[in-house]
Amino acid sequence: MGTFGEDCAAKFGFTRAQQDQFAITSVTRAQTATASGTFCGRNHPGHRLASRR
Repeated sequence: MGTFGEDCAAKFGFTRAQQDQFAITSVTRAQTATASGTFCGRNHPGHRLASRR
């Protein structure tokens, strides 16, 4: 993925710093939702794979 962030920034007109901030915000929101139980039972993709075995 070496230059993917820079390539996207150039193509879509946002800075790498804006992309990094978006990623930080996204992870923070996911952590908050997980801790509060919002994702309870919803984000376990491995669960389906394990149940097929």
